[in-house]
Amino acid sequence: MLKKIQFLCGILPLFFIIIAWSPRQSATYKKSSLPLPSKSNSLQKIRIVLAQQVREVQISSPDAFDIWDSEGHLLESGASITDTMLRASGTGIQWGSHIFQRSPLVILSQGEGIRVGTHVYRHGLRVWREGAASITVVNEIPIEEYLKGVLPIEANPAWDPEALKAQAVVSRTYALFKAIENQEASYDLSKDVLSQVYAGKRVEKPQTNQAIEATRGQILIYHGEIFPAYFHSTCGGRTTRPEYQWDYEGHPVLRGVACQFCRESKHYRWQETFTFKEIQTKLKEHGFTIGTLRRISPLRRDDSGRVTQFLIEHEGRKLPMRANDFRLWVDAQRLKSTLITEIESGNEAITFRGRGWGHGVGLCQYGVKKLGELGYSYREILEFYYPGSDLTTLGKASEDLKSETGLGEKIRSVFSFFE
Repeated sequence: MLKKIQFLCGILPLFFIIIAWSPRQSATYKKSSLPLPSKSNSLQKIRIVLAQQVREVQISSPDAFDIWDSEGHLLESGASITDTMLRASGTGIQWGSHIFQRSPLVILSQGEGIRVGTHVYRHGLRVWREGAASITVVNEIPIEEYLKGVLPIEANPAWDPEALKAQAVVSRTYALFKAIENQEASYDLSKDVLSQVYAGKRVEKPQTNQAIEATRGQILIYHGEIFPAYFHSTCGGRTTRPEYQWDYEGHPVLRGVACQFCRESKHYRWQETFTFKEIQTKLKEHGFTIGTLRRISPLRRDDSGRVTQFLIEHEGRKLPMRANDFRLWVDAQRLKSTLITEIESGNEAITFRGRGWGHGVGLCQYGVKKLGELGYSYREILEFYYPGSDLTTLGKASEDLKSETGLGEKIRSVFSFFE
């Protein structure tokens, strides 16, 4: 039956499988599975870097505030913050015309939040000096409040509630994994696509807030440990493994699945043309000595058909390059994925044709959109994209998604509908 389902799903051509690349395991690969903290409340706050090593930041708030040092001493209180500049000064941090000699500072809002630049962030900020002339600003916020500023950006609030619940669980799992992974670092996540996009209070929507509340505390685990629940916009027909994209170990849950539910995405098929000069300039910006480009071709592919390495030929030399790095360095908005189906080279330009948008690991967001419309529950959706995972609520016993009859298999059984 499984072979029949794979055939109906449009299994990739045999030559992709033959030349599929299994990345060399390395001691430098990061772990894709981490134990949960022994106390469920030990990682209730997430640290998101808002500005890193910048000269100054403007903040404001209509609400009362307190400023503390890292040892818990109250340094200042006020009824509001009126367009105040924070900057490094001497041995301390300048707050308007006042200089605090201690670093870091903790600025806590007693109301709705603090505006940093154009966004308002709930709860508090931690600010510290970076060298002699720059500061870093981090938003420290409970994870459930953090998600309210993530979901409206990472998912469309108009999507089916079950799709939004699935995204809530995935975003919560990813954030908590990064918090555990980065416990010894100065922050957990960035506010952009390098982690997951976080835009603060002003983007919050009732629909996404409801999805967060309906799944409060729920995360995905495997054999009692948390894993990075990656997600992306459009898989283009099949998801892939993290070890093909980054320096992370493989994981049984993130082995890739066939998915035909994202075909309605405008990114399902795409093409983009670059001049060789554009590519040459971008690669030089990232430290590569590149002569006149002659040809770019796939060197290796994974078992989803994605290119894992490009071969860049320039002035008689050949340079292998990891495909995901190439995509990010050249322009990830234009070169939408590494699922490249055709490359057409001219004398001065090259055209890439491909499918999908994003790295292709984990949950396919446009696939989730369709599955929600088809009536599947968020538990069914999660088991489909993360097969073998368990759903748990922090502080409670886990729910084995596999134990409920037909969860992922119900979705797999309708693949033929999309052929």
